[in-house]
Amino acid sequence: GAFDQVAIPGEYASYGVNQEIDERNFTLLKGILEASARRGGARGSIGQRVGDFYAAGMDEVRIEKAGLKPLAPVFPSIQAVKTPRDLVAELGHLHALGVPAGFSFGVQVDDKDSSAMIASFYQGGLGLPERDYYLRPGKEADEIRQAYQRHIASIFTLAGDGPAVAQAKAVRVLALETRLAQASKTLVDLRDPQANYHKVARRDLRALAAIAWDTYFAAVALPAAEAHVLVGQPEFFKALAGLLGSEPMEDWRTYLRWHVLRSASPFLGKAFVRENFAFYGKVLSGTTELRPRW
Repeated sequence: GAFDQVAIPGEYASYGVNQEIDERNFTLLKGILEASARRGGARGSIGQRVGDFYAAGMDEVRIEKAGLKPLAPVFPSIQAVKTPRDLVAELGHLHALGVPAGFSFGVQVDDKDSSAMIASFYQGGLGLPERDYYLRPGKEADEIRQAYQRHIASIFTLAGDGPAVAQAKAVRVLALETRLAQASKTLVDLRDPQANYHKVARRDLRALAAIAWDTYFAAVALPAAEAHVLVGQPEFFKALAGLLGSEPMEDWRTYLRWHVLRSASPFLGKAFVRENFAFYGKVLSGTTELRPRW
């Protein structure tokens, strides 16, 4: 026929021209990275920084030996969270590190002014792809939730918890994320651009949701000159403000620890990489093969 059938490579859930372009770019980048790692460069130069970064990511012996040590600086501030304000500060701290807990925060083009960039808040904080994974009834949905809970427990076990403690923590994490899911809009509702665009003056955020916004902005170092932000789903943030106060702080601390481990797992030692892939690769995406480390 006119269309040659191409088998989907094991490390992809779907395959087409976009993935082929990605693969080509990855190969070019790999060449640049490997050359930089070999040659290095003057201290502080792009070549040295890129080369060292790549070499560190490829040094599996060292990664294996380090275990959870690279995450050690992150956990004490999570353990110190005692109040909703502490919690908001810690969410900001984690967002600055690239850990998307609680909600999504970023900088984007203003949807109604393509010449301007603006800080933007969006619903988020879930370990499963979207709200319906938590709320959809039926056998298949139940099985995914059970697999997710087992995965959380496995990661906590790898991080040093006993099996019973890890299991109890996984139950609490799933319960808290389910509450965040209940506050979230459906995929269908997220498709309406008007309904998900709310430009808010920074000083009016308190009226929108009783969150310690100034504490958050200090943690992510948002410049004082930024007088407006976008809020995609005000209802989510109102609900979140309630959850910050109503849910036990211990549950929030466990949830934050989970999201740090979840974000870091693909980059830690083999046991974490394999467990992360077993759930996010195989169960959720149907990929059968882990991509090579490079």
